[in-house]
Amino acid sequence: TSLQENNNHRGNAAVDIKLDKYNSLKISPAINHNTSVLKSNRIYRSFNADNTLLLNQGEQTLNSNNTNMNAMADILYRHRFGKPGRTISLTITPEYLRLENKGLNIARNEYYNLSTKDSINQQTTGHSDNYSLNSNLIYTEQLSTHTALRLTEQFNINHGDYTQLAHNINHTDGQYSELDNRYSDIYNSTITRNIADVAFAGRYKKFNYTVGLSVENSHLEGNSDYKTYRLSGYYNTLLPHLYAKYRFSKSKQLTLNYNSNAVLPGLNQLRPLEDISDPLYIRKGNPDLQQAVNHSGTLSYLSN
Repeated sequence: TSLQENNNHRGNAAVDIKLDKYNSLKISPAINHNTSVLKSNRIYRSFNADNTLLLNQGEQTLNSNNTNMNAMADILYRHRFGKPGRTISLTITPEYLRLENKGLNIARNEYYNLSTKDSINQQTTGHSDNYSLNSNLIYTEQLSTHTALRLTEQFNINHGDYTQLAHNINHTDGQYSELDNRYSDIYNSTITRNIADVAFAGRYKKFNYTVGLSVENSHLEGNSDYKTYRLSGYYNTLLPHLYAKYRFSKSKQLTLNYNSNAVLPGLNQLRPLEDISDPLYIRKGNPDLQQAVNHSGTLSYLSN
């Protein structure tokens, strides 16, 4: 059984300023505050492959309280040149995210195949501060009656400071006062990403398309003096994309869409720290994990 409660408060505003005939500025600040409470109780069992032999069983109680506060602002500058189709825009987004969490993990397990038992009675507390700055520069140019060029430059930098402390119960006084260094960590990370994209778009009577190529350069660093480890990764990726649509008539059309994107590994996937939130599925980060590159494509035909 589980019970979850969420409370969210959000405020936002927008100011659009027309500086002159060719220039405008739009500022959109936003702030968000969220709290969540999760309580769960479960009983679990594992059997062998043919489901005839009980290997282990256990019960677990999980309680967590989370609070996060997020503040950000989109600052958009737009400039339109005298030549039709020639524009430039720059969006800058500073952002701050603060997270606080407190959790309780109580579990009892029995492993019949190993003839052993174990238990967990642990409280975890966490705190993090994340600072990020994103920018997106877009330039467009009408090359001909049917063809346009779009150049995009994106840059993102994110820095985070994290504290995660685990305390086991002291059976003498019933307080969670025994620090467990095995599951505790104090660390920081810095991630930078730069994406340059060139795209061409064309529009004809029955056919229109957009085809482009992105070059993404990313760098990830993580450091922990508490655990004395260092993480570092450099990633360079070519990411093509394509969109095409052909209209046979007003009611019939054929559409092709292809995209690719790169996903950096998360710090929790890289850190050499065990996660015992699921006692039968203990996970540990892999510092050698590489980024994932996803390719997706769809071909659809519509007839009304």
